[in-house]
Amino acid sequence: MFVFDERTFENGWVSYSGQYLHDIASLFSDFVSLELPSIDGAVGIFAKKVDERQPARMLEVSSFDSMEDRISIRFKVTTELGVDSGTVRRGIRRQLGKAGVVIDGPYLPLCCMIGTEDVGVISAAGGESDLSLMHSRLDWIGIHKKFQPIANLDHNHPDVWTDVEALNMIGFACAKLAETSVNLKQSFPDARQKQDFLKQQSYYRQETEALRKRCVELQPNNAGAWSNLA
Repeated sequence: MFVFDERTFENGWVSYSGQYLHDIASLFSDFVSLELPSIDGAVGIFAKKVDERQPARMLEVSSFDSMEDRISIRFKVTTELGVDSGTVRRGIRRQLGKAGVVIDGPYLPLCCMIGTEDVGVISAAGGESDLSLMHSRLDWIGIHKKFQPIANLDHNHPDVWTDVEALNMIGFACAKLAETSVNLKQSFPDARQKQDFLKQQSYYRQETEALRKRCVELQPNNAGAWSNLA
């Protein structure tokens, strides 16, 4: 489940109603009829992008109250997981995609139903958080080196190939590397060096386009994905 700040974890209570509940129930029809004995546990993460480096937390659900127009859940934090909120969010989307759950748009519902085995897979994906860290440090070259050759991303990193957020971060890194802000005449007095540089920049642009096209394939109804491709 998603929470918005530290106070929610401290209070140990969340409630879903209106559009938020509708979004959850539209993807997970069994959600409103859940009963406490069927809930093995929960993972809580921060919802805001600015907090995606905050650690995810394992939760023990103590009550699940289903009313006509509202779901209320009480819980307590049992432990912090060794993976950040952003990595868990991407992992949830990836695991749901593998299960055939189609999510249009960039946002997940505020609560998602996943299997116990999926939690294990996501919790073990701590290495993926390196991408978020490099992105926050503006380490575009480091990101590119981590995933090159980009043309073989689907074979070498199949999980990333189905992860829109990760693809966007890699594509953004390639786009930054493709920028040509130097004075070519001053920086490359040698014609051969200039030609090699321009060839490399063209290569980065091709990689950027390929990644953005992949994002459109995964989310054809996402206007932002089309905007990046334009």
